[in-house]
Amino acid sequence: MYKTVEQLQLKLCHKFSLSLLRTRETLLKVLMELKDWNGALTYCRLTIPIYRRIYPAMHPMVGLQFYTCGKLEWLLELTEDALQSFIKAADILRITHGTRTPFMKELLSKLEEARAEAAYKHSVSD
Repeated sequence: MYKTVEQLQLKLCHKFSLSLLRTRETLLKVLMELKDWNGALTYCRLTIPIYRRIYPAMHPMVGLQFYTCGKLEWLLELTEDALQSFIKAADILRITHGTRTPFMKELLSKLEEARAEAAYKHSVSD
């Protein structure tokens, strides 16, 4: 049903519409609950341009959305994409959340793990 609503909104609303964003956020949550990681990643990626448009560059919501994308990319073994998303998330959330909270320690740990795996993949391919 939400996908039908999204299709209608795409015809009627601007691509940065808040209504479209809310529908896509709901689809993201539903797909995550259904463990449809590819679908969830698609919708997560679709929300980022809207988040970047409606929030300031260093807003925690933008950082959290990059973090969500990174986690989905990591789960799908898209190491390079996950690394880039974690870097963007850390750059924002380091400012808004500091570096000492459990949440940020988890993010920075995932970032380092993604860096290590990306470096390993590069060394194996060379």
